Amino acid sequence: EVQPLGASHALPVDFRLVCATNRNLQELVARGAFREDLYYRIAVVVVPVPPLRDRTEDIPALTEHILRRVVPRSRGVAPTLSATAMRKLLRARWPGNVRQLENALTRATVLAQGETIDASDIELPEDTPPRSETSAGRATFEQAERARIIELLESHRWNVRKVAPLLGLPRSTLYRKLARYGIAVRGRRRDE
Repeated sequence: EVQPLGASHALPVDFRLVCATNRNLQELVARGAFREDLYYRIAVVVVPVPPLRDRTEDIPALTEHILRRVVPRSRGVAPTLSATAMRKLLRARWPGNVRQLENALTRATVLAQGETIDASDIELPEDTPPRSETSAGRATFEQAERARIIELLESHRWNVRKVAPLLGLPRSTLYRKLARYGIAVRGRRRDE
């Protein structure tokens, strides 16, 4: 049961709590850095998942899933991956695990010229020289994102309602991006 703030009575709840961490919680409990009572409440079923670099056989299936389910929101159609691109993914170390793989594929989808992602479209940390500023990478991604938004707006007659789902964004988020990137939609929309 939970009692919402300001409520006069408790409400029954039925839920499952799923937690994930990249830390050794037992070690943290032993050092006093994590509450022991909380650990025993959440450590009912522990499923250890090795890092992606130790299970490269999962990369093709994960890549297919990401390209089919996650990435098409930004393009409208799922891209394909060249054999050289897959070899590059299989050789990578993936310190950021699946999240890093998803980010690399999302970035490659935005930057790819055609419907096929090639190895040159996939940027991994070991491919790029160290940068003195972290904003340099962000600027490149934001430039590509801005260009993609403009491209979709132009091809859909500046109709934000039609473009937002293609980008996998709520309209409110797209409007915030339009403001951030200085893209004016008013007066540009052409009726069909």
